[in-house]
This record gives sequence, C-alpha cells and structure tokens, in this order.
Amino acid sequence: MLFERLSDVTSGVNTAVQYGLAVDDNDNSVMTAPLLFYGIYNTSISTPINYVDTTRPVGGGLATAGTRTTVNNYWMPHNANELGSASTAPAFNLNFGSEINSYTLTDYGGSNNSLFQKFYQSYIQRVFNTKTRIFKFKAVLPLKFLLTYSLADKIFISGRAFTINKITTDLQTGKSTLELLNEPS
Repeated sequence: MLFERLSDVTSGVNTAVQYGLAVDDNDNSVMTAPLLFYGIYNTSISTPINYVDTTRPVGGGLATAGTRTTVNNYWMPHNANELGSASTAPAFNLNFGSEINSYTLTDYGGSNNSLFQKFYQSYIQRVFNTKTRIFKFKAVLPLKFLLTYSLADKIFISGRAFTINKITTDLQTGKSTLELLNEPS
C-alpha cells in the first residue's frame, strides 16, 4: 500500500499524520488481504488533528457533520520501522527496491535498507550471475560437520571456495551428495 502524509489545506505544509487508503476505482472502501506494515507510535503531532466521526455516504461525497474527535497521538502506518531523516535511511524497510520514503519524501539512492537489500540481494545476484555454476560432489562427511554446518558456510575443495546450495545425506550409508555453487570472480 502506498502511504501518504496529510498536508494542511490552508498552509500546504505537511502534517505529522500519515495514512493509507484502501478504495476501489469508485472510491468505495474495500477489504484487502492482510497488509504487512510497520506501526510507528507518533507522539510528535504539534497541532492536534480533528476529524468528523461519521461514515462516508454510499456513492462517495463528503461526510455530513458529526462529532468532532481530536487526535494527539496515533499509530502511524509506514513501510519502514522508523521515520528516518533526510540523510539517513530507516534501519529496515519493507519495500523491494529503492523507493521514496513516504514520510520524509527522501530518495536514498538505492541505500534504503530494504529487507531484500539487507538479506537477499547478494544471494540473488550471485545465483543469477552468468559465471555461477552448480557443482555436484559425493563424499562421506564427518558427523560433526553434518550437525553443525549452515548454508552460509564455505567449503574449500582443492583451494577453490564453494557455497552450499544443498546437501543430501543417506544416514544408512553415511554418503552425502553435495550441490555447491562456485564463487564467481
């Protein structure tokens, strides 16, 4: 969902309130699948926000006058775990690639700390590198290795580094089939 910061209608200045709107092409509210977002408790609203506590009429249009409610603090939906600043990206971001921060309106130039960038980018780029090859070996591996290895470990064969893609072990014979990825240069 694309979140948007409200702006003050009279001054045009952005407020401290951000929201997400789920509507169809006719501006009717819709129920979506569960939505993953970070909730940031925002207590920095300098000017309280007033809203009319009523429902939107069927077919759109403005809501009728109702009870005015004041909001001083609220849980703000955001794609990042913190607001960030004009120069520093938030620590974690749910976006796939480089997106403009919806609150600060900052483009971090590809360094936005997205979950993809932090945890998957180097692996995905390596797997799809044209110099990466899969090698298959058969070996009898010691039990200590089988109990402690992780997919992040490197295996060296004849001085050449490989990353583990998959290991299949026959526990009756002790023989393992290793599927390894070379380290492209």
